[in-house]
Amino acid sequence: MTIALSGEAWEQLGKELNDNAQPLSPFEWKSSYPRSLGYGYRQDIDLRSGIWLALHDYTLRDDLRVENFACFEAGDFELVFQLSSGFSHHNGYGVSAGQNYLIRRFTNQKLEWVSMAKERTQAVDIHVEPSVFRSFVADRMDLLEPELSSIFEEKHGRFFQPHTTTPAMQRALIQMLNCPYQGLTRRIYLEGKALELIALQLEQTIHSSNARIVNQLCRDDVDRIHYAREILAQNLSQPPSILELARRVGMSESKLHRGFRQVLGTTPFSYLRDYRLDQGRFLLEIGAMTVTEVARAVGYTSQSRFCDAFKQKFGITPKSCRQGQQSIGGS
Repeated sequence: MTIALSGEAWEQLGKELNDNAQPLSPFEWKSSYPRSLGYGYRQDIDLRSGIWLALHDYTLRDDLRVENFACFEAGDFELVFQLSSGFSHHNGYGVSAGQNYLIRRFTNQKLEWVSMAKERTQAVDIHVEPSVFRSFVADRMDLLEPELSSIFEEKHGRFFQPHTTTPAMQRALIQMLNCPYQGLTRRIYLEGKALELIALQLEQTIHSSNARIVNQLCRDDVDRIHYAREILAQNLSQPPSILELARRVGMSESKLHRGFRQVLGTTPFSYLRDYRLDQGRFLLEIGAMTVTEVARAVGYTSQSRFCDAFKQKFGITPKSCRQGQQSIGGS
């Protein structure tokens, strides 16, 4: 069964959530989703003027489709990080757990949002007013690809295709959701993490956009390189050989190697090694798995080889990382 809501009904629901919100602090409120849709909550946190967070944690009873809805803050930028979710899509773009995207919406824009039922959805949204977002890049607009810089001037919304959330983003999100502070210190800490995530996502968006222009590959080849990267990232324990990877994405081995260097600045082997170690560090910092379990989870059959590679990259042992010690480069 699918529940269909009009944009007006969805906006009314949002107003009801705001009206029934329970204050947790002078700058933080928590709202419960209506039982007719499912269960869970939305937590809103005001940071500095022009930036606020929305933390979502809910499970829908039925599939939900919202048509022609408008955002409450017309023209604001919204940076969305999906932590866990059933499959959903926004205007035809599929979004799943472990992805992030940037969107700017306007009240006169027709949008469609669909979310699947019976799976827990967790997400972190960072809302930024245009004047604040512009201040981050105002003196370096020349570095932005026209597709990105144009969203500051356009009168209609723009959605950027989802990207894979990086290990650095994952660490910032985990730290944000497990903030150890209260009161004013909490607000400052969360603002710092929000700014870190804005910087990381903006860098990812710029890099993705510039890669399509700077390198000598056609757009189809660039897409194949990103597809190859995703295959490696999703198969850490049993990655394909270079020959098999090239075959799966429809490129020659030499072109795959050349494309990886042009688009990602590394080789397929180096990317796989670094991604394994970054994922390993992320799992160790969570602390729910042993070093042996983490090594296996990221594709190492030998714990000693994992420990050697980890120490070479981060300057500390996996055991020390799990115990909360920082690497040479910091957290």
